[in-house]
Amino acid sequence: YGNSGETGFAMLPALRENYRSMTDEQMLDLQQAYGIEFAVLYAETNSAFEVLYQYEEFKLVAVK
Repeated sequence: YGNSGETGFAMLPALRENYRSMTDEQMLDLQQAYGIEFAVLYAETNSAFEVLYQYEEFKLVAVK
């Protein structure tokens, strides 16, 4: 989820923010590198991918 410059629990806020702001392009890069088909994102994360399931905090998207 990126390099926060922190270690341990001090890096959690930066990691969460990086994860929250993940782009479709980054997920396509992960698909190319690791063959992912799905991603679990924060509900408020913008994505053009099809939402397969969503509840208050998270959503499941099909990466394609």
